[in-house]
Amino acid sequence: MIGWFHAKKGDNNNNILQNALVTVDGTSFSANTDATGAYNITNVPIGSYSMTASLNGYSNQTKTGNLVVQGQTTYVDFSLVQLGRFVGRVIDFFTLAPINGATVNALQNGTVIGSTTTDSTGNYIISLLPGSYDVSASATGYITQTSTNRPIFGGSDTVVNFYLFVG
Repeated sequence: MIGWFHAKKGDNNNNILQNALVTVDGTSFSANTDATGAYNITNVPIGSYSMTASLNGYSNQTKTGNLVVQGQTTYVDFSLVQLGRFVGRVIDFFTLAPINGATVNALQNGTVIGSTTTDSTGNYIISLLPGSYDVSASATGYITQTSTNRPIFGGSDTVVNFYLFVG
């Protein structure tokens, strides 16, 4: 008793997404989308499944309750949202030296949505869904600095640099 999953996958702007991975969660069944954004997963046992679509640079999407019926094709479409990025450097205000290991947080309504630490050159990258965020940088021995209400857009970078004061 087997069935099939088939559908097209694109992004929130109706762009076709090639080489996106579609998995049947909890199983070894998966497929990549082709040049038209279509995928086929065959020989799936009868049952109800959650499925996840993923592609680097996009948010993952999971759909639950996808029912496989014997001899029938189940259609599951996905629409992924392209991520944007905050990028920048954290630097000592007086010496202009990069601050390695500084924490950079992206917040919405006071809740941390994304977080990272700077590398040895003070650089950081945080990938997030499009929206408006407060971005803060902190490091041991320095005063925390926050840049408020900073927008990011899908597929683009928003530069936010920080110059921290010793505190």
